[in-house]
Amino acid sequence: MPERKEPSQLVGDALREMAVLILVFYCLETGIRGELTLWGFVFTFAACGGLLWWGIIFEGRDEQ
Repeated sequence: MPERKEPSQLVGDALREMAVLILVFYCLETGIRGELTLWGFVFTFAACGGLLWWGIIFEGRDEQ
């Protein structure tokens, strides 16, 4: 039987997955429509980096 995860680990997993999906699909959607701008990409990349960082923090919280 797999080990049960703590709620903070589940939130961390979700945040990390959301960061990757938002970055990929935002770039794909705006690139196809021809609306991808440098500042839009930079803002999205920074926001996704923040989500990824918080996901790593939440997931590692219970491993100490």
